[in-house]
Amino acid sequence: MAEKILQVGSPREVYRRPTHKVVANFIGETDFIAGRVVSAHADRAIVATAIGEFEGVWGNPAKKAAAVDEVTLSVRPECWKLGREAAPRNSVRGRIGEAIYLGEVAQYQFATSGETLNILEMNPRFIENASDGELYASAVPEDVVVLTE
Repeated sequence: MAEKILQVGSPREVYRRPTHKVVANFIGETDFIAGRVVSAHADRAIVATAIGEFEGVWGNPAKKAAAVDEVTLSVRPECWKLGREAAPRNSVRGRIGEAIYLGEVAQYQFATSGETLNILEMNPRFIENASDGELYASAVPEDVVVLTE
């Protein structure tokens, strides 16, 4: 079987903007969320998922999907932000399940209505009250990568 190069770029480019699901998974932890394109634009897409609607950037701008196409979103655990209120976009409601305190960071299993997300929180604020109720996890569109492959 012939080997195939899936992506070439700086470490930062490959980590922040993987062009394939295999690359995103290989280069570090990520949350994969299945969805369907609602609207496609030059540099962004709106994607409907089981846990809500997300706006994200194309992983591979040369291979964009069209409306109704199935895609996968990739969001790195450190890109999620936790809060008591929903963000204006890319926000999902859930609860912290398993929580591991690592000093300057906490690692959470964040249970939503249909997915469990891995979230890293720098300078942990929610670790002490992890079981106190619902929170919101959100990510800015630049950290939500839309993968077509």
